[in-house]
Amino acid sequence: MLVAAVVLCLSVVGHTASANLCTAAGGTCVNICSAGNSGACSSGALYAGLCAGSATVRCCIPSQPATPTASTTGPSDNCLLCICKVMGCSPGCVGNVCGPYRISRGYWIDCGRLGGSYDACANNMACSKRCVVAYMKRYVPGPQTCETYARVHKSGPWGKQNWAATIMWNKVKACCAGSQGGC
Repeated sequence: MLVAAVVLCLSVVGHTASANLCTAAGGTCVNICSAGNSGACSSGALYAGLCAGSATVRCCIPSQPATPTASTTGPSDNCLLCICKVMGCSPGCVGNVCGPYRISRGYWIDCGRLGGSYDACANNMACSKRCVVAYMKRYVPGPQTCETYARVHKSGPWGKQNWAATIMWNKVKACCAGSQGGC
């Protein structure tokens, strides 16, 4: 790990994120190449692409306390963070989906047209997170696990058993296994 960090610190060319999404996700931006920052994120996990600045600036998002495996209030913060991470967790559009959670226009309409416009909400960390939670409240009844939320996020309420949803869940599950408190 130290070798990878040293190579990263020596080979960085200026890279900037279009917006500081880190604070919106509840994190703090840290430069992993600064002296004394070897343990800069001992209470959480580092994520790229959420902070403005060079490629060595990472977002330290603290681990959340353990949550029940079946939530009656929607996806846990850890589950949402892992869904975001798997989807790319960065602004901008790829094909017909945009923002940190890669939300489509139809998904945004189904979540209640939050944030005034599709582009504004989908590319805003806080608004897109609210959209995901609203979408889940609409389509996922009763207590559910992070697996159900991840599958529905990827493939909708009627496609949650398809291969894309399974691939999505396997990636989210790996993220959850690596986060303190799980999902």
